Amino acid sequence: MAVTLKGSAANYLGTSEDDKPEDAAVNAIFEELDTGKKYYFTGETWAEVGGASNEA
Repeated sequence: MAVTLKGSAANYLGTSEDDKPEDAAVNAIFEELDTGKKYYFTGETWAEVGGASNEA
């Protein structure tokens, strides 16, 4: 399946096997349709929404 940009906001849809866009805007959302997981783009990497915090 190809990654699809949904609407004018930065919301991407794809599967867990798809490469997430590297040129996405900060805080863009990527939803994996096969797992239901959601990720947001930090400007450098994709982090899972509700995932572990980076705070010590």
